[in-house]
This record gives sequence, C-alpha cells and structure tokens, in this order.
Amino acid sequence: MKILRFDATGGPGTADFWIHELDVALWRDEVVATLGEDYSTQTAQSRWGETTMPEDMRFVHCVAVDGDDRLGVCTVELPQRDNLSLAYLSLVVRRGARGTGVGSALLDAALECCRSNGRSIFQGWTFAPLEAKGPRRVRPDEGPGELDADDPTTAFLLARGFELRLLERLSRVTLPAPEVAARQAEEAKDVVGDDYAVVQWAGPIPDDCIDDIARLVRAMSTDIPNGGAAVEETNIDAARMRRSDARYQTMGLDRLFTAVRHVGTGRIVGFSSQIVAPGMPTAQQAATIILGEHRGHGLGWLLKTAAHAELRRRYPHVERVATENATGNAPMLAINERIGFEPFGLSGWFERRD
Repeated sequence: MKILRFDATGGPGTADFWIHELDVALWRDEVVATLGEDYSTQTAQSRWGETTMPEDMRFVHCVAVDGDDRLGVCTVELPQRDNLSLAYLSLVVRRGARGTGVGSALLDAALECCRSNGRSIFQGWTFAPLEAKGPRRVRPDEGPGELDADDPTTAFLLARGFELRLLERLSRVTLPAPEVAARQAEEAKDVVGDDYAVVQWAGPIPDDCIDDIARLVRAMSTDIPNGGAAVEETNIDAARMRRSDARYQTMGLDRLFTAVRHVGTGRIVGFSSQIVAPGMPTAQQAATIILGEHRGHGLGWLLKTAAHAELRRRYPHVERVATENATGNAPMLAINERIGFEPFGLSGWFERRD
C-alpha cells in the first residue's frame, strides 16, 4: 500500500477526476451503512467544484492505493484567509479495507501535509446512529447526547488524540403538498406582521443584498454552537460571496435563498438557504441565521416555511429537506420540530490540537 498526494485535481473528463468519484462513492457507502440512506446532495462534480476557490480554501487529497485497488481518501481543507492554524479533515476508508492500517496511514499523511502548512488544529466530522449501543459512552464538551465509545470510527479518533466537541442532530422532513406549504408560509407571515418582508432568489445573490448576506455569514461563523472548538470569525466580504456564487455554478448545484428584510431599515437581517442537486429528491439545509437583535419575532419559522413553499414551487422533484443542528441549539430544534423535522442520526464534531 502507498499514499498518493494530489495538491490539485481536475474537473470532469480529466485524468484524476476519479479521486472525487471515489470520495463520493465511499462516503455514500458509509452514510448508507450508518444511517440507512444517503441524504446528501454531494456529487463528484460538486466535490471537485468545492476546490475551485484556492484563494479562499486550498484542498489537498491523500489517496491510499494498493496496486490498482483504491482503498480510501482523506481530503484536507486549508483555510487561506482566516483560521490559519486550522485544517479540516474528511477521511473515509472502503469498508472492506478497515482494520488494516489504511486509515492510520491516511491520517498520518494528512497531518504531515497540515503541519507543513503551519496547521496545528485538526477538525473532522463523523456519522452515528441516534442511539449509542455499547456500554462505554463519550459525551461532547457542549450540549446533550452521546456516542458509542467503542464504535470503530469514534474509537479510531479518540485513540489518535481527537476529542468530541459537539454533537449535531440529523433531521429530515417530507415537504407537504404545494398548496399546504404555501398556506403555512402565509400563516407565518401573518404572525410576523408587516415589520419584515420576505425576499427569495436562486442563483447569484442580488447586488442590493450581498453586503448584508456577507455580514450574516460572517456572524454565523462564530454565532452557532461549537463546543469550544477553535474557530475564528470567517473573513467574508462581498467579493468572496461572489466567488461562492461562481463555485456553486461550477459544482452543478442550485442554492435557494430565503431572506427577511427589516422594513424600517431596509437591511437583510436573516436568511435561510438550501442546496438542491438536479434530480435528487433531498435538498440540504445549508444555513439559517438571524441577527441577535431581530430574534424572538418568529422569523425562523417564517424563513423555513417560506423556503419550503418555494422549494415546492421551483423544484418539483424535491420531496424532503435534511438538516443538521447542534443538540444544544434548542430554539432552532424547536422550530424544526414544529415544521415536522424528525431525527434520523447524529454527527460528531471532533478536534485535535497539537
């Protein structure tokens, strides 16, 4: 076995596009085996498209091979404009090759890459069933919930110095019929009143919204629960949001925005976004954020119901929405439960500091 390193990869039709095809296939197998189905909107094209903004995030891929046999992938993400001590790791091994040292070899190669780029904090995420089954449990630094400490993935990370910072609940909802979704959105609008107006679009962010959206994304980077993980505010501005618009087009994905404008100031003070892949029945909830001074007015409920109505209208093939929320984020969980989201799994946020 040897580890191949790719500091750049090509898009569809190029010689090394197989790396992204392998990554998506292995993760699909992992999610289906752990949670029963693949709920993501990831495709090989979208995974490659993520790498096309190297001025903001640099990607390196480590691949374990044995002859012609491709055993696993570790994707390393290196922020370039903020969080310069941090690296994100996405490591997956073919299920039949686990327990043979492939994961350890990939992690060692990834950490070497990170350290050579000045990184000393490493973060990654895992998937787990809702209920831990083993007798030994591990609990996060923040919020409720627990994982099976003897689960192979959890045990692998704990043995290599990673700590569980946070658990996120994976939930999904089947969208109601279009007329029901539209009625729910109108009911939420009536409750909120006339102080806020809904603005929606798919594709590039409108010029008159982009500065406010950048401000909200920047606020969200540190506003959401993180379990004490080392996260600095993301350096987001309008130019970077424009690059993000272009990246989603390259990824072959649509991004639906539902925003609320405060009528008194004319500013966008909250938004919710969903990622839609052509032909895939599940849309992925990407972000929901409301500025602190505008919370408590029902805007979260308004954003979600208006988004679901627009999903039904604009994307008839989308049947459900999947989302992830910190188990300690009671306000957002309450909104989701009110809409009908039901939990189906957990995601663990792990961190190691050297």
